[in-house]
Amino acid sequence: MAGDAEWPDALSRALQCDAPGGRLWFSDRGGAAALAAAVGRRTRWLRLGLVIRPDRRALTVLAKQLTGLDVLLDGRVDAAVGQSAGEAGAAEVADVLQELSSGRPLHRSGPLVLSAGARCLPPSRQQPLPVYRVTASGADWVEVAPAG
Repeated sequence: MAGDAEWPDALSRALQCDAPGGRLWFSDRGGAAALAAAVGRRTRWLRLGLVIRPDRRALTVLAKQLTGLDVLLDGRVDAAVGQSAGEAGAAEVADVLQELSSGRPLHRSGPLVLSAGARCLPPSRQQPLPVYRVTASGADWVEVAPAG
């Protein structure tokens, strides 16, 4: 799916899955966060996940996006780190995203952290923010497992 065709399809799938335990994942493409927000505002129970590629933008930007969605959607947001991060990288990305979304200043340094002392306010509703890693994917599906 590409462009505007994603919106009606995602909303249709979301409404079909909107029950306790329902889950819908979005790939990290342009507009995925906005699409997740729109779907989340039309559903009550559905958990919404973003499969992210940390090499596409700074982790502080990703954390702000995920934290904002989690607050907006009352704690129904999950994230999964794409395969491009590698095994060790997925765990570090998850740690950084969870630390940033906690509302406390970031106290680490390294190649993934460009802004020491950064934090997201307000903090995410879920503490810690759920971050998984992608273990396999196909055209219409993704498998996830806990990071680390």
